[in-house]
Amino acid sequence: KNLKERGVAIIYISHNLEEVFDTCDTVTVLKDGAVVGTYTVEELGNVNRLIPLMVGRTIEEMYHKKEVKIGTELLRVENLTGSKFQNININVRAGEILGIFGLVGAGRTDIARAIYGADKFEKGKIRVNGKEISIKKPKDSLKSGVGYLPEDRRNQGTFPQQDIEFNINAINLDKVMKAGILNYKKAYEQTKKYVDLLSIKIGSIYQKVSDLSGGNQQKVVIARWLCKNPDVLIFDEPTAGIDVGTKAEIYRLFSEILKQGKGIILISSYLPELIGLSDRVLVISNGMVAGEVERKDFSEEYLLTLAMKNLVSKEKIKEAV
Repeated sequence: KNLKERGVAIIYISHNLEEVFDTCDTVTVLKDGAVVGTYTVEELGNVNRLIPLMVGRTIEEMYHKKEVKIGTELLRVENLTGSKFQNININVRAGEILGIFGLVGAGRTDIARAIYGADKFEKGKIRVNGKEISIKKPKDSLKSGVGYLPEDRRNQGTFPQQDIEFNINAINLDKVMKAGILNYKKAYEQTKKYVDLLSIKIGSIYQKVSDLSGGNQQKVVIARWLCKNPDVLIFDEPTAGIDVGTKAEIYRLFSEILKQGKGIILISSYLPELIGLSDRVLVISNGMVAGEVERKDFSEEYLLTLAMKNLVSKEKIKEAV
């Protein structure tokens, strides 16, 4: 804004659409390498008018979640307590998306990492398909049928200097090896199958993952887990920093996962995403469950109110916001 006042012209490129409306005067929309149109922010009015121009569908269609019959319970977490959270109770059923919301630092990611075995917890029970399991490291959850896509995909979700084939097959080598010997043809075919399935835009499967866009890097991580085929997938901020078109593709993929009788835990800071996709939302505040909200009661105001429930002072609320 200071530069603008000094007469500097600025081209501002962003995936954050709210930011565009706060910052820009005109918006040029690009789709598939072509200009869709140029509009003033007054013409567009709000994000709901912009998204259809970018993806060719309305915001309702973008978040459309196909109705899937909710089945049996796949995951139950009882009284999970760690250094940054306490007495967390979670259950996820087949065909269901459980949303988890909270302000930054509320403990959402810490809970997910504990369930997956990436971080230790002090007490609590975890059951998968009705059977209590001992999770002390990620290998334990892999065996039990729980997968986790981390928030920091670049540093925790990918091997950036390795190629796409390596990244997808990293936890799936058992499917392409016999007697400890890698079958290169099967490894190639397995990678190609999931690259095609997720429409990952690449030059070659031997291309380094670090050369891909953020959205395609995220698709590689998802491809790895689809190949592994766990019963429950925890997605931690799965659409952060990626373009709207890729977000819509990931949302459609959620429906396909649910149709297979899987369950999804969706952790997100973006309330329209949680409200548009979740069957229930668990709100975490200061490491504790502040409330569980059913779809019929969803509203941004209510979820935010719960998220601030355990913040005891105005100073802490201001800091969290």
